[in-house]
Amino acid sequence: METTATQQTREFIPRNFDIFAGLDVDKSSISVNLISHEQAVKSIKIPHEAGNLISYVRKNFQDQRIAFAYETGPTGWGLYDRLAQERIKMIRLWEMPRGPRKF
Repeated sequence: METTATQQTREFIPRNFDIFAGLDVDKSSISVNLISHEQAVKSIKIPHEAGNLISYVRKNFQDQRIAFAYETGPTGWGLYDRLAQERIKMIRLWEMPRGPRKF
C-alpha cells in the first residue's frame, strides 16, 4: 500500500488508485467496504482503532494504491488524523468527483 506525499495533497483522481475504501465510523467500530474499478472486493467491520485498519490494509493490499472515503464526523476525526500521519489518502465527501446532475 503506497501513497506519496504528492498524492496526499493533490486533487483526487480515481484512476490513480486501485482500491477504494468507504468507511462508516462510530465510537465502537469501523465498517469498511472495499471496491476496485471492476467489483466489490470485501466488506469488514473492525473495532474502532486506526491501527486495526492500517494493519488490515497493509496485510491484504500491500502492493495496491488505496483511497479511503468517509463522511467527516466526531467519531472519525482521530481516524483521519492517524491515516494522514501514515500518508494514506483520505477523501472527504466534497472532494469526490461527481457526474452530471440530472434533475
